Amino acid sequence: MSPKRSAKALALAALVATAAGACDGGRALAEKNGVLLDRVPPVAHPVTADLNAMVVYRGLDATPAVARPGQPLHLTHFWEVMSPPGTGWKVMTRLRGRGQAEVVADHEAGRGLYPVARWQRGDVVRDEQAVTLPAGWSAPTVTVVVGLTNGPSRLPIIVGPRVDENHFVAATIPVRP
Repeated sequence: MSPKRSAKALALAALVATAAGACDGGRALAEKNGVLLDRVPPVAHPVTADLNAMVVYRGLDATPAVARPGQPLHLTHFWEVMSPPGTGWKVMTRLRGRGQAEVVADHEAGRGLYPVARWQRGDVVRDEQAVTLPAGWSAPTVTVVVGLTNGPSRLPIIVGPRVDENHFVAATIPVRP
């Protein structure tokens, strides 16, 4: 094989290998980056919220354990997939406190590496996000309310600490100035 053909063959092989990685739905990259887990680890705020018999929310970790206004609060959500929800879904996160304006922090799951549209039966998804309470936050706690949203649609909560039929309380975290 000529050097020119050899280079073309190598480029084609690299393209096929890249496409094969993309065809796994991003699983390999999600596994490598700790987004897909073998099991749900122990969590600081355990919750069991069943979303339409498709996804079960297992809880969250918050770092730091005490939130501070104007400072990042890192939330790590844990999801277990019973049946793939399909395309168009995002994680809906709301931060609520008495007398405070609600903070909307909706996001693509898995830091965008493994969005809900790619979730498969049996997946355990570690979903990290950073949120910041407004500097003027004066409530002594922040309640983290979670769900799955697809535009105006929400997956209904069958079991769990519901706020209403399609939102649940994931945790209430203390806030210090």
